[in-house]
Amino acid sequence: GRGAGLVRAMERHGVAVVVIAALTPLPDSLAAWAAGSTGLPLRPFLLASALRIVRIAAALLLIDWGLMSVT
Repeated sequence: GRGAGLVRAMERHGVAVVVIAALTPLPDSLAAWAAGSTGLPLRPFLLASALRIVRIAAALLLIDWGLMSVT
């Protein structure tokens, strides 16, 4: 199916896929779906997903400093 590649990546790399999705503009919901479908334990998933806070905080700082535009 359409998500087979992501499931294979989760099976091979585990929580690293969630970390990459959290730190990049990749869709987090797809990584969450793959994590659940492959049985990734909840705690590592939540910790990796929390890295989204770092990405969002960095973007907000760049916007505040005038180094990034929202338009």
